[in-house]
Amino acid sequence: LAVIVFPWVFTVWMSVHEWKVGQETKFVGLANYLRLPNDPRFVESIGHTLVYTTLSVVLPMIFGTFAAVVFHQKFPLRGLLRGLVIMPMMATPVAIALIWTMMFHPQLGVLNYLLSFVGISPQLWAFHPATVIPSLVLVETWQWTPLVMLIVLGGLAAIPTEPYESALIDGATVWQMFRYITLPLKYEIDNASYPPILIPERFAWDNYTQVLASNRFLTYFMNTLIVTGSATLLALLVGVPAGYGIARMRAHKSAIVILIARITPGLSYLIPLFLLFQWLGLLGTLVPQIVIHLVVTVPIVIWIMIGYFETTPLELEEAARIDGATRWQIFRHVAMPIAKPGIAVAFILAVIFSWNNFVFGIVLAGRETRTLPVAVYNMISFDQLSWGPLAAAALLVTFPVLLLTMFAQRQIIAGLTAGAVKGG
Repeated sequence: LAVIVFPWVFTVWMSVHEWKVGQETKFVGLANYLRLPNDPRFVESIGHTLVYTTLSVVLPMIFGTFAAVVFHQKFPLRGLLRGLVIMPMMATPVAIALIWTMMFHPQLGVLNYLLSFVGISPQLWAFHPATVIPSLVLVETWQWTPLVMLIVLGGLAAIPTEPYESALIDGATVWQMFRYITLPLKYEIDNASYPPILIPERFAWDNYTQVLASNRFLTYFMNTLIVTGSATLLALLVGVPAGYGIARMRAHKSAIVILIARITPGLSYLIPLFLLFQWLGLLGTLVPQIVIHLVVTVPIVIWIMIGYFETTPLELEEAARIDGATRWQIFRHVAMPIAKPGIAVAFILAVIFSWNNFVFGIVLAGRETRTLPVAVYNMISFDQLSWGPLAAAALLVTFPVLLLTMFAQRQIIAGLTAGAVKGG
């Protein structure tokens, strides 16, 4: 909680003071807050945020629920297709940004090319104020529909199968398949061509060898592995016992604090922790990244484990208590084995969100301590943008979590189902 509560308290303290470079900090009370309603840009941004958030929540809920109903049925290649559908959720933000930037390109983008077939004039998409919010909502829907699908699939798996056996759906079709692996295999002339070349005639494997041959790629990979591994293991060490304690004590207020910590924007933690790490002289090392990644991983683990432990039966723990077991023994020998599916889900999701995190690394990392998402971003040059090597690097960054998810998708769904009552 220290990692979570300290930034909140420090941010509140900063908000009631006036900060100017080279001048003494002065207490101003609520003046900073009273100034906001008179700022037209702030008021306008609130409206934009409400529209963006509403659409970004409602649309993934609709499409994710529909996809869950489809994939809950049994049909050939269901596992493979389900793995392809959840790929957007696993992609690193840098890879997503690169792919959609190309697709949104006003002159060379795939979207405008496809619209030309139905007689619709080219759009500016993310490059015009009128279409930027719909464009961003489209990306959010594409990325987070798989997460909604997995959660709903977990709920559907907990329902008895008998009703479905008597009401099979005929003609269910797979509607969401995305192909972005071919991009890294295309030559630069193909990437900049119009009409877009979706399937290249020849493959540019040099894009991969160019990235792998880089002297720093292995360094950045090890940095990412250390940061993600440390943040995930620490989150499990703290989050699993914390989730168990909150569930058994029915500490709902603590659960609400954890939920608020999970939905709080990462930038809210970044400023106070940046100043703290600067004061401690830790900027440019891996320690600040590991610590701040706990803001992401710990709430995920605790929240998942709360939901899992709340659904597990108490009879086994009560029997162990009658036999003289201590609370720690009950947790270690009774609750932990039952909760293995939930721990597996918490581990996988913590790895995914930590591995793909970009914002913290871009601010806190030094030249030698960058993680892979930050390293890919720094490959972008304003003089020349080589889409092929960039896409190859982005795909290599995404590949580890993608591979993990492909092999562990059943465990994710089983863990989200939760509960030893049904044998989870």
